[in-house]
Amino acid sequence: MTSVYLSERQRSAIKTLPKVELHLHFEGCIQLESIEALARSIDQPMIRRTQDLYSFKDLEEFLSTLDWICNLVGSEHEITTLSQSLVNYLRGQNIVCAEIIINPSHWRLSLDSLLPPILAEFARAESQFGITLGLLPSIGRHQKNADAMQLLDWCVSNSHPNLRGFSIDGSERGGSRTDQFVGAFKKAKESGLGITAHAGESSGPQGVVAALDQLGVDRLDHGVRAVEDPGLMSRLAAEGIPLNVCVSSNCHNLYPSFDQHPLPQLLAKGLICTINTDDPAMLDINLSSELVAVADAYDLSLGDLKQLQLNAVGAAFCPLDNKAQLARQIENEWSAIT
Repeated sequence: MTSVYLSERQRSAIKTLPKVELHLHFEGCIQLESIEALARSIDQPMIRRTQDLYSFKDLEEFLSTLDWICNLVGSEHEITTLSQSLVNYLRGQNIVCAEIIINPSHWRLSLDSLLPPILAEFARAESQFGITLGLLPSIGRHQKNADAMQLLDWCVSNSHPNLRGFSIDGSERGGSRTDQFVGAFKKAKESGLGITAHAGESSGPQGVVAALDQLGVDRLDHGVRAVEDPGLMSRLAAEGIPLNVCVSSNCHNLYPSFDQHPLPQLLAKGLICTINTDDPAMLDINLSSELVAVADAYDLSLGDLKQLQLNAVGAAFCPLDNKAQLARQIENEWSAIT
């Protein structure tokens, strides 16, 4: 179904308009050709046919595939190359601000080999191309408090302008497990890092409540199952907690179709939502196509999409002067398309 609220000119313009994305995993942006090249370089057979590599039966198989992909990478040079490919993707989509989640537990490289090359590439891209880029190291729910403290201590000891947040991700089917990380996230917030958590996807509303009350999140990644608790939706709206929603991703792992996704209900209740791709290479999508698909599914206008982009600016962990500049750019350029 094509949205009656978007003209063909507006639909085609979306790719060239400036955009912001806040729920994007470094691991989920690695293209198939890069994975094949990495596997060949160490004589590692593909675990599935290349065309089937990104086919998963559930979240757990998805996460195990990420582990396999990341373990193909054995050098800082390869991390730099992957970072450059990510920057090229962002530029091709005219994503002018992106905050990238990375979970070191997927990788066999040490923190000292994994994170500095990415931060260096992000700083270079900011300087050369004017893209606002933030890195958000993430702890996995399968890990222990000691792992979280080790990651946080590295972040604090290696303070960097592009190191902007601290995150938790992973399956919540065995429980949110956030209680064990309370100390680490409290220290992260005290250190000036933005706090975000995957919750309300593989968990129900109780996972969202745990992220709010135990971790003190500034925003939520997914959060969509808050729709199952009207009181929680009211709380999220009243407290202005943004939800970084990934509709296509949710419709692979959670809901059977866009028609069943609760984004319209969340927006109708006044929640602050942003639109994101989660793992674009793995899902064969991009932010431009996702925005068009969301508009088509829920009859959103270009003005509605602009507001979702401004929501993302407000939710970003970048400096205030960056936010003001990004908001002006989006307001001016999106408003110019009629």
